[in-house]
Amino acid sequence: MIALDAGVLSVILYPQSPIPKDFKTGLDIDHAKERVDQLVEEIRQSGDRILIPTPALSEALVVVAPDVQKYLDELESQACFKIAVFGTRAAVEIALRVKHAKQAGDKKEGLLSAWDKVKYDRQIVAIAKVEGATAIYSTDKDVHDHGKLWGLPVYNLSDLPIPLKQHNLFQEEQRKTEGPKLPAQAADPDDDL
Repeated sequence: MIALDAGVLSVILYPQSPIPKDFKTGLDIDHAKERVDQLVEEIRQSGDRILIPTPALSEALVVVAPDVQKYLDELESQACFKIAVFGTRAAVEIALRVKHAKQAGDKKEGLLSAWDKVKYDRQIVAIAKVEGATAIYSTDKDVHDHGKLWGLPVYNLSDLPIPLKQHNLFQEEQRKTEGPKLPAQAADPDDDL
């Protein structure tokens, strides 16, 4: 089972979602939607599950609040998704972690984020850990840092392969007989304003 953070979940839920940036390079992640769609399809076909920690879910649903029900219905209608709450086991996991960090003299464990963000990201990682996730997919550097501290692998969308495009032989033959096509006119970036 894998877990997702809000950034990856947003790419799944919202076709208009902005292209996430790779925090390692600062560049847009090419084919982010296609990469995550392929990941979801592979998980679905394997019969495995995709864990959505409720803190990540709430962060992703902010975009559509208060009209969240259709998105919840869509997630809950698909057997591959499992929404997991921040429960007792995750609370204990965090309590032990914070206690140890305070005793070591740094409750944030060297992370530079604001304390509120540290607490939120720890909840995502704790839920993933106690629910048995083997990895987290995240576009958030802080979630990556927490995962490393907790011994849970975290992958960025840029770590996923770009899906190979399936070519339809009929369409290839049709293109040969039609001749070259002119490139489509680029959309005006001010159209959304």
